[in-house]
Amino acid sequence: MDPESIYQELLNERGLVPGLNDIPLDTFLDALVASFPGASREANGAGEWLTWVSPSQRAGFEVTWSGQHLRADCRGMSGGDMNRIVNVAIGLGCPLYDPQAGERVAFDGH
Repeated sequence: MDPESIYQELLNERGLVPGLNDIPLDTFLDALVASFPGASREANGAGEWLTWVSPSQRAGFEVTWSGQHLRADCRGMSGGDMNRIVNVAIGLGCPLYDPQAGERVAFDGH
């Protein structure tokens, strides 16, 4: 399955995508909280999300997830802040997919 199709399946919340590995979710979320002081897990309807707002209140993100993916919706963030999210993924060997660019970036042979 190509990266765009996987993204769409996960976005549509149709359950697990066959052949896609689980991610180390708690480790990933803990690393984001450590990288973004003030980030917190909060209730979001029937589920939860991780949210962060910059000290200036001009930037932030919401992170949602399943066992196979993590999605970060970012607003007003600098390249440095975005790279902090990327660095967490790299550190855990998790491949990234940028739907705006249509590109998948893999690390550590994934």
